[in-house]
Amino acid sequence: MKTSFLLFFIIELMIFYKTNAESKIYKLKLDNVIYSIFIEQKKVSFSDLDAYKIMFHSNHINYSGNAVIYYLYKLGFNNFENGEFLLKNINITYNAPLKYNDHYKIIGTITYYGNTSLGISLVGVTSTINEINNSRGPKSKIKNPHMKCKIKKFENKLTNMLSKYENTKHRIININDEGFMELSKQKKCKVFFAATFTLVQTDGLGQKQSISNNIKKKNLPMPIEKFYNLINIFC
Repeated sequence: MKTSFLLFFIIELMIFYKTNAESKIYKLKLDNVIYSIFIEQKKVSFSDLDAYKIMFHSNHINYSGNAVIYYLYKLGFNNFENGEFLLKNINITYNAPLKYNDHYKIIGTITYYGNTSLGISLVGVTSTINEINNSRGPKSKIKNPHMKCKIKKFENKLTNMLSKYENTKHRIININDEGFMELSKQKKCKVFFAATFTLVQTDGLGQKQSISNNIKKKNLPMPIEKFYNLINIFC
């Protein structure tokens, strides 16, 4: 399913912090290039559900949009306060329904720059045990308490590994670290949805405005294929 919107983001700082308390920004080194990603922990509440007891599609966009805004604000795109970023388009694909009490993460990064525009790709994911470690099939994996405990153990390990890198510009994750690579081999990701947000920068009169080269150099776009390869580490 694809959705297109044309609207202005006018966001106050207090909304950033209230709605994105679990957002984390990380710098990482991949193929000798420094990139940034955001990870936001989410849980489906009863109020998120529609009549079919799955999460409203509009909430996927709402929560993803909040995460995108917070991410860009933390990277130095301060024009959100003045409504000077135009959300030109959202392409979103729904792969699996989110249900009550489901835990998932929104993970994303900048993947594209134009002269006046930028693109942010993101996914809504959760982790499962790699099938190679479970010969009884996916259905038993979901119901088996041992598997749930194992997933929780992996999640706690990842949280501990990432804690020293949270929201800092000076500490950079080494993706080739043995611990990260080992985690990625022991689990896999279930993708609930994937989206790309395209935004255009404007001036105070609503005219398109070039994004500065300084911003582009500070926050390099990650090739989309590299982004998807990273997801299995952080899901």
